[in-house]
Amino acid sequence: MARYVRVANRRAEGALGLAWRVPLCLLIWLSWAAPLGSAAVAIAWLRGQARELPQPPDLARWVAQAPQTSHLRARDGTELMELPFDVAGEIGFRTVVRYSDIPTSLRDALLAAEDQRFFSHRGADFTAIARAGWDNYQAQRVVSGASTITQQVARNLIPELGRERSLARKVKEILMARRLERVASKETIFAVYANYVFLGARSYGVAAAARTYFNKPLAALSVTDAALLAGLVQAPSRLDPTQHPAAALARRNEVLRRMAELGTLPSDALMALQAAPLGLRLVPRAAGEAAPWASELARKWLMANHAEAVARGGLVAIVSVSPARELVAQQTVVQYMRGLAAASRQPDQADPPQAAALAWNLTTGYVEAQIGGTNFSASEFDRTSMACRQPGSAWKTVTYAAALERGAITPATPLRDAPITSYDADAQQAWKPASGSTYRGVALARDAFAWSLNAPAIDVFDRVGGQVIIDYARHWGLTSEISPLRPMALGASCVRMHELLAVYAAIARDGARFTPSLVVEVSRGDERLHDVTSAFDPWTPISRRLDALAQPPSRAQVMSPQTAFLMRSLLIAVAAHGTAAAVPHHGAVFAGKTGTTNDNTDAWFLGFTQREASGVWIGYDDAAQTLAARQDGAHAALPLWLRLAAWSPPAASRDAILGASPPGVARYRIDPETGLLAGAGVIGREVWLLGLTAPTETSDGVGALGVDGARTSTEF
Repeated sequence: MARYVRVANRRAEGALGLAWRVPLCLLIWLSWAAPLGSAAVAIAWLRGQARELPQPPDLARWVAQAPQTSHLRARDGTELMELPFDVAGEIGFRTVVRYSDIPTSLRDALLAAEDQRFFSHRGADFTAIARAGWDNYQAQRVVSGASTITQQVARNLIPELGRERSLARKVKEILMARRLERVASKETIFAVYANYVFLGARSYGVAAAARTYFNKPLAALSVTDAALLAGLVQAPSRLDPTQHPAAALARRNEVLRRMAELGTLPSDALMALQAAPLGLRLVPRAAGEAAPWASELARKWLMANHAEAVARGGLVAIVSVSPARELVAQQTVVQYMRGLAAASRQPDQADPPQAAALAWNLTTGYVEAQIGGTNFSASEFDRTSMACRQPGSAWKTVTYAAALERGAITPATPLRDAPITSYDADAQQAWKPASGSTYRGVALARDAFAWSLNAPAIDVFDRVGGQVIIDYARHWGLTSEISPLRPMALGASCVRMHELLAVYAAIARDGARFTPSLVVEVSRGDERLHDVTSAFDPWTPISRRLDALAQPPSRAQVMSPQTAFLMRSLLIAVAAHGTAAAVPHHGAVFAGKTGTTNDNTDAWFLGFTQREASGVWIGYDDAAQTLAARQDGAHAALPLWLRLAAWSPPAASRDAILGASPPGVARYRIDPETGLLAGAGVIGREVWLLGLTAPTETSDGVGALGVDGARTSTEF
């Protein structure tokens, strides 16, 4: 009995021991297995996330292809305008710089603001992650982040990582950051970050931001400037110093404090630096003070001809104007117009008169000066290219050139200078053009042009025909609407200055079409998208000038050299003894034509020296307003033209402007009364003529006029 009991007790003891040992073993196993299992699951999940990652970005390729600011520069290197890129919805400015170009103070500020342990971690800062997690847990919302600079580069350059706030996206970002650090140096990653980061005001990268907020290159930034830029990374809009200066100042001072804590800023300098003002120096990237009219026209040309390239950015466009000359020309126009406005102001005229001026180099083809008005800031309306105004007698150059080219007249043709009256039945009014109060009866074409007589210009019109003149005008580049009626001969149809001046330039260049070059070169790196560089441009390297000389010249002839030469002789006569002779020339030698419209609404002078063609227009934007009584082309426009032309080296003589006579053209002594060769006892005038059209008869001073008065007038 006792033996049986002992056995039973042992079995009970064994069962009882097994009962507690099994759970204990299970707990011990779970304490090891659960973490291992969790780790295995986590590793498998991480491997799955890693397999979904794209390849690390090619940072060198990004730097090479990053959208950048396009620059408009003068030939001497002066910055005229900056144009933003427009890529994938981002519009802004960027100038890519190397790591070595970033000053130490700016590097230290960015590290203090964004990633203190950048040079010690391997893509992710787990200490910062733990700190941010605890801060966010305590606040019960996201108040702190822990993304390193490398993570930000990975996130911004790899759109596939997404932007949603999730654990999976954050893990992918960390994994990609670690991969990125295995294939790129810290310096390369930091430079990409500094070039990519958005800092507000359409500024991408630290160089663009330095230009936007301080108008400084990176090397000129102060410590406080650097701290402000670094602070903007956190929230560019909320901390915009132009809109929220107090918030920007507080953030800047916070960055300075962190720099002092990290030892990159002397502690004893902290208080003084934090007391400093923001020191902003905002400069708009629009057309600058040096050449606003030319810069804006160059921008429009780029957008019309290279829109896609401008959107991509990174262009350098060389503009032909000389900033020094442009500035002097603008100041000259403003000063001159102040005096003119004081003399012409009438009680009902609130706005001052305007002026426009153009100057083109006849050798290089460059636009050297372009003034579209008296004040670009007040009005960007460019009166050289956009305004369409009646040219008055400045149009007679087109009328006479068409007649000479057609063979309808010669400079020695006697033209009728007598009253003309036409009746317009539709308008029920008479048209009586006059030029002064007296008539000469007859005038040689050369003299009628020099004296700007209206009746002879109508005679020329009648001989050649309105449509023929229009056809020649179109051939010479005039695009505005031109009436075929007789008033057109006197400049009744509006024109644009740059188109009419091109006719004068063609005359100066022996009849070759003149296409002025404002943008002479467009390039991106070593790639040239546009190049009309002149071999005579002193700013061009000698090797490229030689290349340009080797290219065959392209001269589209739009007017015969003979007609161009004869027109030069007529335009020289205007300056020598015509309407332009009444104004002191101060030694200037030139050729040109005055132009005045009814009641002095518009005053013009267009002409050329040996070096350049140029034009001046003066008037009111409101054509209902008029200049003062004697402020016509000769007395208002010509004096300003002469002041602007003084920049050009003077010609030695009128013969230098006239040039060598082309084949078939010679000088003849003509009787001004008959248009025949002057006899021995006749006082004649030296007139250049095409030999085939020269008179063969000799005048003895008495004879009939070579003009049919009945054919050249309409009387009632």
